[in-house]
Amino acid sequence: MPSWDTGLYDCCANPGGCGLCCRATFCPCTVLGDINGRMNGPGGFCGGCCLGPPCAECCMGFLAPQVAAKSGFQESGCKACCLTCCPCTSLCYICQVWRQTEIQRTGAPRQLEMK
Repeated sequence: MPSWDTGLYDCCANPGGCGLCCRATFCPCTVLGDINGRMNGPGGFCGGCCLGPPCAECCMGFLAPQVAAKSGFQESGCKACCLTCCPCTSLCYICQVWRQTEIQRTGAPRQLEMK
């Protein structure tokens, strides 16, 4: 069953690496802006950057299911909203979704599952 190409707590995974983790920690609005822009959300990058921080849960509840569908799997808006609300998962989830949009954008190879 297809799923996210990187794990929720793969903080320094590529694409993005440690720089993405730092960016999400200190300036998460830019990461939300990238996701919004790549998914043609309202206002593109600037819309995500300005609207993301005050209502990140709503933004991710709207955008993450679109990112998942584009990669061939399902993610509920409710799950996305909950993962974004929780302080233990919010930045990690935003990074996970950003990495998925980067993989979609660049065509980077998907991770292979070990058997």
